[in-house]
Amino acid sequence: MAGILELDRQKLHIKRELLRRIGYTNGLHHIDRFARVVEYLFPIIPTTTATFQSVIIEDEKSFTGVSGRKYAQGIIDVSGALLLIIRAGQKLTLSDRGYALHAVEQLDHKESNQRAFLLMSVLDSDGEYVINLLDMVNKGICGIINLGKNLVDRMLMIIEIKEQWARRSIHSPFAQDLVKGSLQEARSVLQKAVDPDQKVMTKSRATLEERQLSPEKRVERFFEHTVKPRLQWLVDLGCVEKDGDHLLVTDTGLRLLSFFNSLGCRRDNNVYVLPISDWLSEVLDADNLVDAKAIFWRAVAFAYTGQALSYRSQGHELLQSIKNIYAHVKMSGFNQAEISSVFHALSCTESLNGSFLDEDYFEEDILHLVKNYPREIFRLSKRRGRGGYFAIK
Repeated sequence: MAGILELDRQKLHIKRELLRRIGYTNGLHHIDRFARVVEYLFPIIPTTTATFQSVIIEDEKSFTGVSGRKYAQGIIDVSGALLLIIRAGQKLTLSDRGYALHAVEQLDHKESNQRAFLLMSVLDSDGEYVINLLDMVNKGICGIINLGKNLVDRMLMIIEIKEQWARRSIHSPFAQDLVKGSLQEARSVLQKAVDPDQKVMTKSRATLEERQLSPEKRVERFFEHTVKPRLQWLVDLGCVEKDGDHLLVTDTGLRLLSFFNSLGCRRDNNVYVLPISDWLSEVLDADNLVDAKAIFWRAVAFAYTGQALSYRSQGHELLQSIKNIYAHVKMSGFNQAEISSVFHALSCTESLNGSFLDEDYFEEDILHLVKNYPREIFRLSKRRGRGGYFAIK
């Protein structure tokens, strides 16, 4: 287990991983815009927020007709929440997943590849919102306000379930207090958002029209901004389809629900509770809620193909695969790439073949390549990435 200083240093990361939801979506409906953002950023990284806002405003005109710095900043914020872009000092750059998505787009620009990658990103960052929303649509619950109220009720139950898990599974008093405090804060924020007597419109995000709404209408607007974008994401990802005014869960969506059912994510009260990451489970020295091994790439594979078989590429075959994508995952200005970037790019391809990669095995296989092919690949020191860096000679 990590010590108190390390837990305190990782406090924000722990808070993000406890609940898989990104919060405010900025009303951004179509999920494919975030793949476009990766391509907007790649040629100019690293860059300032102001410069990137200008690029987004110009390039998005032909797609949405919407402009303005508030719109551009909303895209940046949600892209960051989906772990596609990060801030390095005062500038923006691609994350390991951002580079991986760029590689996928460059090598085989198909809707299916983009969709698979974005589904993984949404499940990882926002899974407890979207899976529970998908389940409610499948149960015939309809109406934005009704869906919003039910979704908030489910999230409050998820918080309670995770508090019980923390009391039962986390033995360090400091770590337990840290987790319970984060969950209590999340509960308070959510309760205030749906209570007309406490609802306060965030001025930095609110338009003049929104500030003039009654407290009740502001709560309704919260439900609209919470539910509508995610419903459209599920449509874009092939999990839901529109039939006139009705929404129907597709075979892809049903398989996705079935996958999480099979792992034991659905509780007796029909709420879907997703696990924390293996990293956080290790940091807290706590048993996970369910098996989280490669969970989201497994889910993507099963959703789109009906199977999720373990696949392990090794030796010269793996080396050749890495060489094929290296130019696209290589960090701007450096002859090096994060191992996790390659992992996610190859995982995306394999998911559409009904297979998934194990990240721990993948890192081991990279080390074997370094040992067996020293003239072609070498390992670099570990920095921001989980598995460190490597380079092709």
